[in-house]
Parts: sequence; structure tokens; C-alpha cells
Amino acid sequence: VLLFDVFKKCVILRKAIERMHVILVDTDWETFLPLTYIRPVSRLQIGAYTISEKWEHMLGASIGFRTKKYLSNKFPEHKQGINIYINSSVLPTKELADEVAQLTIGQGLEYQGKWVACCLTDFEEMPGATFNEAHTRTLFLRHWWNMYYHAGEYLQEDLKFFYQDFERKLPEGNQLIGSEEELRIHPTAEIEGAILNTKNGPIVVEEGAKIMEGSCV
Repeated sequence: VLLFDVFKKCVILRKAIERMHVILVDTDWETFLPLTYIRPVSRLQIGAYTISEKWEHMLGASIGFRTKKYLSNKFPEHKQGINIYINSSVLPTKELADEVAQLTIGQGLEYQGKWVACCLTDFEEMPGATFNEAHTRTLFLRHWWNMYYHAGEYLQEDLKFFYQDFERKLPEGNQLIGSEEELRIHPTAEIEGAILNTKNGPIVVEEGAKIMEGSCV
């Protein structure tokens, strides 16, 4: 009976995880204009991926968007029974994602007085949620130029999380200036007779990319 109860709880927990649905809420949409005229804030690229792609990878959840009405057809909210609402200007990290994943209905996270995430059936219920201070240092994007000013820092973080399975050794016939630790190459990429310099930042060669003879990266 005890084993059955444990199994039942595991099934319930598994189903709850499978139902996890994240809705990224645009709260500072205007400060990112003109880039956000045609996309939500969470569809801006920070480093190697967009904000929404990073949350999707880190939480293993489906993603919806709460944004301007005229963008909602292309970027729908897809509200479900239980949703995790996340401030779209929050920069995702694995540590913060782990905290967000632990939220239960009616709970929320904030950082230095600004809301980060909450678990609700509807966004309008947020005033009744209980917010606790996030343990993880949380960064918020304030303006569009933050994406470029800190691009190198974000790419370094992405290098650790998203590209662990990529090759680090440059194929023979090419020249590397700098460290292999800053280099990631997808197995399907082709590089011949090129010079790659990682002294001032990492290089990621994605799936299917081709760097031809005489190229300097």
C-alpha cells in the first residue's frame, strides 16, 4: 500500500510537470521600442538565444506570451488551468529557473520589490498571491541597449549551459588564436582553412554552418 501511494504521488507530480505552462508577460514593452513593435520583449535575443527560448530550455515547459493585443495572433497566450507567469524582462538563469519550478498555486517570487514570477490560474489573480524574495540574484533588462552592452557576458553563460555537447577542438587545416575552452563547434559544421580568434570572447559554430577558406572569425 505504501509503495502504491508513493507511485501515485509520482504519477501526479509527473503530470503536474507535464502540464507546466509558462506565460511571459510584457511589463516594460515601451522601453524596448522600436525592437518590440513586431515582437514581445521575451522574443528579443540575449546572447545565443531569445529570452523565451532560454526559459523553454531551462524549465522544459511550453511557452505563451501576454503581450500587446495586435501581437497576440502571432504570439498567443495559450492560457491553461495552471500557469507560471514570468516577467519577460527577467534574464533567465538555471538557478532562478529552479526556484520558479518550485512555485505552487498562489505563490510568487520577487526581487528587490519587483515581481519575477508567480503561479496562478489567471494573471488577474496576482494581487492575491503570496510573494517571497528570490534567493537567486535576479537581473532585469531595463532598455534595449542592455542586450548589446552585456552581450559577451550573456554568451559566456550560454556557453556553459547550452553547448556542453559541442566539439571544442578546431579541425586540422585551420588556425585557432586563443583558448579551446572558448570554442564550440557543432559536429555537422564545416570549417576549412580559416582563422578563429577567441581571445576577446567565445565563438559558437552552430549546426550546418560553413566557414570557408580564408575566413577570419
